[in-house]
Amino acid sequence: MKRLGIAILLAVFVASPALAGETRDNLALTQSIIEVERKMIVANNLSLTDEQSKAFWPVYDEFQVALRKLNDKRANLILDLAKEFETLDGDRSQEMLKTSLKIEADRTKLKTKYIKKFNKVLPPKTVVRYFQIENKLDSVINYELAGIIPLVRPDVAAPQK
Repeated sequence: MKRLGIAILLAVFVASPALAGETRDNLALTQSIIEVERKMIVANNLSLTDEQSKAFWPVYDEFQVALRKLNDKRANLILDLAKEFETLDGDRSQEMLKTSLKIEADRTKLKTKYIKKFNKVLPPKTVVRYFQIENKLDSVINYELAGIIPLVRPDVAAPQK
């Protein structure tokens, strides 16, 4: 888990408003590193038989490709927030919030869809263990992001005269 932590720290630096000019190419590279680390952690914690491995990894790879699209949307939203942080208005902040919630909802739908696919190739408890691992890894990433992404400044009413 420590190696993933290092990769995550590399990934989340783009959330800082001071680094708003960070390139999306650097972010893509960092995401690739995290994906490799993630796969290693899953492999080390599932203890699959050879038969289970042959069935599991293609579904895993398919799932990760679909997740990557959502992760890219989230990363772009974070980069946009960093770029617009100083000039963010109420309308744009609400638009970003709606986008964030849509990404979360899409992630839940995707997981629900893939639970069915994983249940076809693995025993139920192994599927639960796999999603526990995914959730723990997501929690680490979310924790790191929460510590780096600054809170949007509230609207402050002009003093009344």
